[in-house]
Amino acid sequence: MEIIILAAAAGIFLILAACTLYRRPALFRRLPATLFSAAETARLREQIAAEPDKRILVAFFSYSDRTRLMAQAISRETGGDLFEILPRTPYENVYRESRREIFRREWPELAHLPPSLQPYQVVFIGYPVWWHAAPALVSSFLKSGDFSGKLLIPFCTSSRSSIEETLPSLLDACGPVAVCGEKRLEGSAQISPWLDSLGLGLEKR
Repeated sequence: MEIIILAAAAGIFLILAACTLYRRPALFRRLPATLFSAAETARLREQIAAEPDKRILVAFFSYSDRTRLMAQAISRETGGDLFEILPRTPYENVYRESRREIFRREWPELAHLPPSLQPYQVVFIGYPVWWHAAPALVSSFLKSGDFSGKLLIPFCTSSRSSIEETLPSLLDACGPVAVCGEKRLEGSAQISPWLDSLGLGLEKR
């Protein structure tokens, strides 16, 4: 009888674990070792804050236009250049395909890349939250460019998920990068206070 009870308990545990992993395909990922330390990021922030003419890029992936609206508002307030991240092959079944990409660490091809990242000191990166993670397409964008010497500021649009739980998937396989000021945006009214809190002087003059 005890063996049957233990087997049943183990079976229930495995089913629950499988269900959790299905809902959270990036559950066990951690932040990459290439991420700048807090001290390194602070030094870079000070350098960039002191620069009078900062170039800003607002890159985003939007599936239902919510992230697009936030990105456009950030661009208006900072004067940053907008860049939309698009898949080379449009999603046919986004529910199934997005989970597979995240779970298998697939890097979908981008429709196009920005001309050059070199002029920018600050890069905002925006995305919806899928499966408690960042869409793999956004990770493809980060994987394809050199973000060393730049501040990466992530923002996401989600009604419930925190942005912190998306960072390991967002930065998966990313090169050396300094990340700061990440924010989950629920509406455009949050943008001005958020930009001000960054202390980088990003507001358009």
